Amino acid sequence: MVLDDRSKKILEAVIKEFIRLGKPVSSSEICSEYDLGVKSATIRNELIKLEELGYIYQPHTSGGRVPTDAGYKFFASLFMEDIAIDLAEKVSGIFESIFQELNSSDTKGIVETMSEELGLLSIGKSSRELEVHKSGLDNLFEKLVGNFLIEDELELFKVVQDFEKIDDRMEELKKFISTKSLPLVFIGKSPITKSENLSVIVDMFKNGDEEIILGAIGPKWMDYRKPIKFFKELGSILNKNEV
Repeated sequence: MVLDDRSKKILEAVIKEFIRLGKPVSSSEICSEYDLGVKSATIRNELIKLEELGYIYQPHTSGGRVPTDAGYKFFASLFMEDIAIDLAEKVSGIFESIFQELNSSDTKGIVETMSEELGLLSIGKSSRELEVHKSGLDNLFEKLVGNFLIEDELELFKVVQDFEKIDDRMEELKKFISTKSLPLVFIGKSPITKSENLSVIVDMFKNGDEEIILGAIGPKWMDYRKPIKFFKELGSILNKNEV
């Protein structure tokens, strides 16, 4: 079912507030934080509809709502479509560093720069290298056990297992993305992660005859806008400057 504009705005509000607060979101919180032009009762009815459609769920009776994987996919798709890239802007800061690292074939440096910029676990693999570079596991764990308090040791163990097996799974990822439009967003399980609590955003870039796969890994409840915008800007700038 296609959502109308009001339903889209309310779903987006639920997800933004859940990302910000780390707890189920109520209709009254949405009403007070967002000027949607409707009353709390109307928002409650919309939340019921969104729950029936599978975009959100209610962990406890008479409590607030939490996004489902379908809700996160909707949220990420908004940014895939709506992020505008201004190619007239001068390349500076983070992308100047990445240009230097590309020119020196420093994939490890690119991954470290990405991790610092995005605050996520970042990965990278060049077609010229056997090694998979990873940086920012501490960033990932900080978000997993921070405001959202994942206390299940088994779930954290699965995340550690995913980290250790990324190297072996990268070739499978390359096969998967070769025929897809980029960047790709995986909510929950992905070709390189099996934990239900993680999401992965990946892209592939050309540097002469070299192909570089880059990825950002974070909790499902991360703010998808920043990494998606990062990859779109990087792709647009590389195409413009033909690095």
